[in-house]
Amino acid sequence: MDSKKSDGVLVLHFLKSNRYFKYLLLLSVLGSGLLVAEHAARQEFSADMGDNLMLYRRYIMDTKGAHLKSIRFIVKENIFLEHIPMHASMLMQVTRDMRDIFPTDSTSKKSRAKSNIWKKNGELEDEFVKNLDNLYLQAEKLHDVAMGKDYGAIKKQADILARSCKACHYLYRGIRTEFDDRDF
Repeated sequence: MDSKKSDGVLVLHFLKSNRYFKYLLLLSVLGSGLLVAEHAARQEFSADMGDNLMLYRRYIMDTKGAHLKSIRFIVKENIFLEHIPMHASMLMQVTRDMRDIFPTDSTSKKSRAKSNIWKKNGELEDEFVKNLDNLYLQAEKLHDVAMGKDYGAIKKQADILARSCKACHYLYRGIRTEFDDRDF
């Protein structure tokens, strides 16, 4: 028997004879599986996300803007008025979880998010959180108003929501330094 085969036989013999080692091996395999599962369940920003997070954040912002623009357009042009509640509902859903798209220090060359969004310990700044909460509150109010047919009130609340967006962008969004295909 050559030495590699005999070494393999010795290891197998050791595993069969040493039940404590088998339990240790089983526990280590299960433990590593738990660590992998825990890591996979976390929603934190990591370098692995890279520019994908920035792109997703932009898509969320674009979606929010598109629904708000749709409501304002519908009211202005007096068309598809029955679509207003759907757009308002989508706005409320998109703004509800806005904190999730700003994990700790999630900036890059492609991000326009300013660093003043986060405290030194990585948590979101209280004032930024208040702005996000206000954005959701205004979207919720728009949704409530949209259930009625008072289009003047809908337009007014849509304008208030738009000002909430702009206020946050003024404080926490930098100037655009790069353009992509969607800009042209």
